[in-house]
Amino acid sequence: MDAGGAEAPTLLPKLEDFVDSLLKARLRLLQPVIVPQYLESFAHAGFSTSQLPPWPEDETVEDEMQSHVTALISRLIELACQPPNGVQSLPRASRTSATSTSLAVTFNPPPLYAPLALDKSQKNIRLLTILPGTEPRISCFLEVASLHAPGSYDALSYVWGAPLPSETVLVNGAMVDVGPSLHSALAALRLPDQPSRIWADAICINQLDNNEKSWQVAMMAEIYRHAETVRVFVGDEGDTATLFRFLNRDVIIGEGIDKAAERCEIPILNLLRAYVDFSLRPWFSRVWVYQEFLLASRSPVWHCGVHSAVNDSLRRDLEMLYTRCVEYQSPLTGDIDYNFAGDLGYDDFTLKLNDVTAIVFILRLSDQYRSIPAMEYKRRRRVSTDPRDLVFGLRELFEPAFQHIFYPDYTLSHGDLFLRLSAWLLALDQWGDVFEAYPLRCSPDLPSWVRDFTRLPTVRQTLGEEKLPLAMPCSIYNQVLSVDGVELDEIAQTFVIDEDNTSALIGKLWHLDQLFTTKSTRATSVLSPLDTTESMYTWAMGKETNRLGEVIPESMVLIRVAQVVINPQLRHAEAKYYEPEPPTDSTLQEPPYDDAMAVLAIVATERSRWLNRIKELTSLLNFIVKSMYEEENILAASLYDHDSFAQQIKAYVSNPSPKISSSTPTPTNEGGDGKLTYGPGTISYPKTVEFIRNCGPGMVELLLEISQALHTGTFANQDIWDLTTPDFLPELDEQIKHIDKLQRNVVASLPPTSTEGETQPAASESVPTRQGLDTTADFISRCIQRRDELNRLRDTAPQVMKFGNAPRGLAKALGEHSMTLFHHCTFFVTKGGLPGVGTPGMRDVQPGDKLVWLKDMYHPLVVRASSKHGGQHFEIGGTVVVRGIMGGRLRPSLGENMPPLRKFTFV
Repeated sequence: MDAGGAEAPTLLPKLEDFVDSLLKARLRLLQPVIVPQYLESFAHAGFSTSQLPPWPEDETVEDEMQSHVTALISRLIELACQPPNGVQSLPRASRTSATSTSLAVTFNPPPLYAPLALDKSQKNIRLLTILPGTEPRISCFLEVASLHAPGSYDALSYVWGAPLPSETVLVNGAMVDVGPSLHSALAALRLPDQPSRIWADAICINQLDNNEKSWQVAMMAEIYRHAETVRVFVGDEGDTATLFRFLNRDVIIGEGIDKAAERCEIPILNLLRAYVDFSLRPWFSRVWVYQEFLLASRSPVWHCGVHSAVNDSLRRDLEMLYTRCVEYQSPLTGDIDYNFAGDLGYDDFTLKLNDVTAIVFILRLSDQYRSIPAMEYKRRRRVSTDPRDLVFGLRELFEPAFQHIFYPDYTLSHGDLFLRLSAWLLALDQWGDVFEAYPLRCSPDLPSWVRDFTRLPTVRQTLGEEKLPLAMPCSIYNQVLSVDGVELDEIAQTFVIDEDNTSALIGKLWHLDQLFTTKSTRATSVLSPLDTTESMYTWAMGKETNRLGEVIPESMVLIRVAQVVINPQLRHAEAKYYEPEPPTDSTLQEPPYDDAMAVLAIVATERSRWLNRIKELTSLLNFIVKSMYEEENILAASLYDHDSFAQQIKAYVSNPSPKISSSTPTPTNEGGDGKLTYGPGTISYPKTVEFIRNCGPGMVELLLEISQALHTGTFANQDIWDLTTPDFLPELDEQIKHIDKLQRNVVASLPPTSTEGETQPAASESVPTRQGLDTTADFISRCIQRRDELNRLRDTAPQVMKFGNAPRGLAKALGEHSMTLFHHCTFFVTKGGLPGVGTPGMRDVQPGDKLVWLKDMYHPLVVRASSKHGGQHFEIGGTVVVRGIMGGRLRPSLGENMPPLRKFTFV
């Protein structure tokens, strides 16, 4: 029952007879689910079904039902966006009925633009005829036509570019200012011997008349559908011309990309550069491209300068172009020496390529193929100069109700549009994670639940899983959002990070991780089931095994450390014991037998000491590698806490008996405002001390030496980060030659096989024992093993070298994309001891804020009581990631300790 005593109607037609799947989905939600939610949440505030349009009592055909759905949705959005009593309402979007003859044009247009009859029955547009010619000046003729019988014309899709025009064309005898992109497009489409007829929005619409602009934008779907061909101009030639030459080749079925490029006499790298140059063109970042491409009645034609290719040709070759390009750019298997992506990270680069794929393979838009707004705005990667076009530019993708509510009206502000769009995404699509995708509030003058859609969405993937919008049951009435949820905790302390330097940022994050994994931040009371000891790189980044060791390529660093530690000792041993001095006496052919045995005895002793040293080094390096996936990260300690780390190790040297107990890092609050300050010098390393206690006395010196090398980036005046120097492979070859020579020299020093009559040394003479000879054989075996290891390293080095000229570059390629989430962010700890961080863009976290989990959201929200409403309602701060609450798993995690659900209202 509603407030007026009437039940909400729940009659549904026979949905199996409907073709429009989205209409069927709306019918299953609107009356059975959404309207009852409104009654439950706002009956006390005056809502009743009497405020809704009449709903049919009998089964209705599909077209009629679509009209009823549109009317109901429009009314719900109107009720959601209307302000409380006593506050001036928003301006309504202009509507013109089919019987109206014209709209009043308040703008005094220039002579070029005679007022159009804005009449739905006439469907008037302007078309531009490009007159033939080859001279620099472009001459055109602009005329009015009706879409009922427009004649043959093409529709142009291009990038507007700079807001200030810098070129001119002659239109109807008058000079008209246009942007350089449009000027280039007109020049490319102009034919030398016959006119070309096109529709180009910048000229064919009077851009200074908002009424006409709104009217024409509303007809863009029909304009592009009626066009003979949609011509996409991506810009001047550049490297892309090579791609178009490849696309227009004579195709041989089954021919691979390498053979095809070779037959076209195009080097494969030049072809891939051309493909990347095409993919990075600004056209693909425009919000309008989906509509313009989807609405084409036949395969669009791509234009780049004077070159052109049909979309079918690009669709044919795109998969093999994409695959080969990604192979070259992959951080794991690619070759960064062929850097097609410029300053883009690998993830951003592949996203750009995927944007092209999404356009080229897109299905033609039809009444049966419509998208859900929440899905499109979740994955939106396109921008617009005018914020209002972020709505109008996607309008044709959605259902008739959306097109009706968001009828193009350029007299509205973008805030008014974003208010309606937010209401749609929340109340109709019930997409609660819109707060994560668009973390910024649109305006303090609008409700806190209204999002700023001018930024691209920043939806965080949860543990590598693709996130689909969850249905968060909510209702909006008089600009008040009502939704069920639970209050989890209160923010106790915050830690604000503002750091543009990635290396320094990693250090700060590592120190925070040490804080968050100590017992001092374990959760208490009802939240205790949520507590985990997961690394911050797991819960904050959403990756199951991502620690600092995966941000910094530790294996390469340590290989280089091992190389610069071992090589000097190896060279020293070779020079001192294994390189025979050139004979000064030409008559001396062989060294005496006893001298050879004495040298061999010295060699055995030195070899044993050297092998023990290598064994210690190997053990230490393995310990360092293993530590990178545990709390005591020696590489991180060397980089970001070196002085404290070295001091603790040196303290063990002076007093090796007592154990160093693990101390709890204590954050400080110097300002008294709850903002956490935490830095180096307060972390203990008991596991490392315990390790060196169980090793030889030389381990401390070696550990400090390596830690210092990691800290400064040099070891023995060599850059330990620079693994792939040009002489790296020759160095490996030299090492292998040295080991082979070492083996030959030792074998040559062994006693000759005894024969009859040969004088044997006396028993008193010093000769190597059987054990010494066995260890020598073992040493030769180790030499062979080491040579084989170097050979394997040499074989894999070309792949390793594809990471670039230094592992620092690889660290950037692997970690920069993930690190950008945290350059400017706010971490926090709740009163119950749970650590968390604001999702990308969400920085407004303050002590005293409430941590709330709304029903069926992936992540909790930070909210605070609204000062404008006496604490009766809350204002939304934004979504946060909290350790232990991963991907909406709150209810099963807490079980019986789950706090009770209650209504939250947000203004």
